[in-house]
Amino acid sequence: MTFPSKEQEAVLNPDHEHVLLFAAAGAGKTDVLTAKIKIEAHKLDTNNGDRYKQNKPYVLVLTHTRNARDNIQKRINESESNIKIKKLIHIRTFHSFALQHINKNNSHYTVKNDCDEQIIRQIVANWSLKYKIKKR
Repeated sequence: MTFPSKEQEAVLNPDHEHVLLFAAAGAGKTDVLTAKIKIEAHKLDTNNGDRYKQNKPYVLVLTHTRNARDNIQKRINESESNIKIKKLIHIRTFHSFALQHINKNNSHYTVKNDCDEQIIRQIVANWSLKYKIKKR
């Protein structure tokens, strides 16, 4: 089978602005997504010219998992030699993207990574509650 198939080509060059992609495991969804990301980055590079330096447009790819992020990043690094195009592609997890914006724009918010017991103790202390945490 050659890439892209007729169905994959419809995703890479759609007639509509949005595409919903359903496919079985191993059907090439990640290959199609990686190719589409690169197509959009090349469009940005071609269409913006000198404006690139001022507007800093980029293709934002949000994934649910670090594994998916790493997989897509690896495929782009392996298949794209143009460094400028690679810099136009930002691949993040939803959580890392949100955390970046929380830290950048709202410095009075914090995100706790050492969850449960520490947070419970802090809440209890702030509200002057009596507590007992059972150890498992």
